Amino acid sequence: MARPALIVHGGAGTIPDDERAARQAAVDRARDAGWSRIAEGALAAAVAAVRHMEDEPLLNAGIGACLNSDGEVELDAGVMQGDGFRVGAAACLRDVRHPIDLAVAVMCCLPPPAHRGSRASTDSRWPTRPSSSPTASARS
Repeated sequence: MARPALIVHGGAGTIPDDERAARQAAVDRARDAGWSRIAEGALAAAVAAVRHMEDEPLLNAGIGACLNSDGEVELDAGVMQGDGFRVGAAACLRDVRHPIDLAVAVMCCLPPPAHRGSRASTDSRWPTRPSSSPTASARS
């Protein structure tokens, strides 16, 4: 059996020198959050790492997301599970705290494999509706 591995990155772009250590620490915390769930499988570990990144204001996800060209927060998330060829995605979300949770719900529960915009965050078929806009903390 192969040894498990978990790779986490905190987004793209130029990182100011004075933020490098803090951003690396945020990535390390996300990695640790994922690694703490590795015994539950790759999906649980990846989702835990991404959920943590969505809560880190220095990373380009969730509350740390950059604004779109209209000056608004729009979040996307996608997830794949290779052993069962399953996929789920949610895009253009403006009022969802953890987009990764919706992507997992789409993969596990709902056709089609991708949802976007207001329909994605208000669909009554979601097993749970994690919501809360990340707008207040987003970076411009």
